[in-house]
Amino acid sequence: MTDETNEPIPLIQPITELIIQLNRFKDSSGETTVRIDERGDLRLEGSDAGRTVEQFFGTSDYEFALTIPATYKDTVLLHLIKDRFTGAVPLKEWCSGRGIPCGFDSWISW
Repeated sequence: MTDETNEPIPLIQPITELIIQLNRFKDSSGETTVRIDERGDLRLEGSDAGRTVEQFFGTSDYEFALTIPATYKDTVLLHLIKDRFTGAVPLKEWCSGRGIPCGFDSWISW
C-alpha cells in the first residue's frame, strides 16, 4: 500500500517502548522493557519481585537499567542487524511482518 507520492504507508505507528520479557510465577514476577527515553537514549529496564528474589538478594524487590546514549543507538542498531540478518531480503521480510515500512530497490549494470 502506498500514498500519493508512492511511498509505503506504515501499517503501525512508530513505537518507543516494548515489553521484551514478562514473567508471573507463584512466588515471583519479573518484567523487562526496552525503550527510547525523552533524551533519545536506549534503555533496557527491568524488575524482579517476590520470594525467589528475596532468597537471592535479601530483599523482595530488584530493579535494573542499562542505558545506551543516543549517540550510540545507531551503532547498536547496525550491529544487531549484522548479527541477525544475512541480507536485504530477510530484513525486508522481518520488517514487513511487523508492519514496518521499507523500500527495496535493485538494478543490474551492463
